[in-house]
Amino acid sequence: MCCDCVAVLQPAVAICHQSTQLCCSISFYRAAVPKDVKQAVRDDTLPDGTFIPQGSLVAYLPHAMGRLETLWGPDADDFKPSRFLSEKYSPFKFIAFNAGPRTCLGQQLALVEASIVLSLLYRNYRVTVVPGQHITSLESLTLPMRSGIRAVISRR
Repeated sequence: MCCDCVAVLQPAVAICHQSTQLCCSISFYRAAVPKDVKQAVRDDTLPDGTFIPQGSLVAYLPHAMGRLETLWGPDADDFKPSRFLSEKYSPFKFIAFNAGPRTCLGQQLALVEASIVLSLLYRNYRVTVVPGQHITSLESLTLPMRSGIRAVISRR
């Protein structure tokens, strides 16, 4: 696939980013609260000034971070992919693929693959979610849905 073709996929990439911001699936979680835990290998200080001594465990909650109004604004819970087209976001704010030296090596490939699938699917089909479903997730490493999502798929 050529670079020009990948550039056309930016709206689909934005949809993938927005989906993982709200439903972060690359997280450890327990009791339905996705989290990731790191251990400080040396003394450190967080951007807000919090001192972290060597050996301390630090947990962060990507699932909750994706909904924080202090990070994303008053519309944090809204499905708004345009936020990923109009602003440059920090990988430490959008943490679905980790950040810094721990950034997911497969991030770009995953986003291109998902964007191509979305583009092909929605070019040829209309997908309508069946209303009235109670959507919950299972306790797992990858946050799968408990019962899936029922949808009606029809040709365009």
